[in-house]
Amino acid sequence: MALFAEIDPDPILRVDSNNIIISANNSALNYFKSTNLIGSEFTSIIPNIDLTDEKTNSEKVIKLNSFYFNISVRKIESLGFKQIYLHDITRRIEYEEQIEKYQKSLRQLRTRLEKYNESEKQRLGKELHDSIGQNISLIKIELQKYISLEKNLNNKDSYYRILELIDILSDEVREISHQLRPRILNEFGLFPAISSLIDSVNKNSEIKGTISTFNQDIYLDQNFEINIYRICQEAIHNIVKHSECSNFFIQFLIRENDLILVISDDGKGFDTENYLTNGISSLGLLNLKERVSNFEGNINIESQPNEGTTIFITFPNIYQWS
Repeated sequence: MALFAEIDPDPILRVDSNNIIISANNSALNYFKSTNLIGSEFTSIIPNIDLTDEKTNSEKVIKLNSFYFNISVRKIESLGFKQIYLHDITRRIEYEEQIEKYQKSLRQLRTRLEKYNESEKQRLGKELHDSIGQNISLIKIELQKYISLEKNLNNKDSYYRILELIDILSDEVREISHQLRPRILNEFGLFPAISSLIDSVNKNSEIKGTISTFNQDIYLDQNFEINIYRICQEAIHNIVKHSECSNFFIQFLIRENDLILVISDDGKGFDTENYLTNGISSLGLLNLKERVSNFEGNINIESQPNEGTTIFITFPNIYQWS
């Protein structure tokens, strides 16, 4: 072999037209030192590599013993042989596996934190409804009694204004309690709960929202259902706040064992390439991505300026969450 090949730290093999190894550099001889390398049939040394491939150049990652190699095959047509380059990528693979392990641990931690947050939200929602909400109702009742009993009460309009403010406060507490602890989700299920979110938008804004669901009965883990509900809640909030749309649409599909959620609007849209690749991302989108990844889902956002936005979310094998 040429001098540059001999001093290459990675193994290099030369194979003839019959796939017999005819030469090897020092690195290859050292790595395969327990084998009679020269004269051996290539696939007896490195299986699962197809040298009959007509491509001039090809690459593949394989594991040999405890090492990982990126194998490149280069055909030298004019000389009638192939040169096989083995680049050791063991350390890179180990780093990638370690990163995946850390990412998995991080996802598990996020899931536990989200579970704790939901538990706290439900506790606070119950406290608002059962304690503060009831106390507000009692204040209103007592004030009404006072107004009715005091015949010579001056400036009754001010007291009635206080009653109106109490009603507003009561509605706000009820709304916050509902956001923290969506009772409709527990009592009626996922789709009615999301329909309730959409109905609220339809009632309180000029935006028209619709939902489409499947008829198939599925039974999902409560934490997974809450996560889906929060995803839709966050998406609807983003639509109302940012999209400037007239209509939005939420669709649920079951494809094989995957749950597919499509959320689209006809609003102003945005340049996704600039928005995502340059790190310009809203907190709402980051929250969506985290919630999706917590349950091993995938999210894809498609948008163009003045052409609306569509979010595709897929949760593979949803029955693992049943």
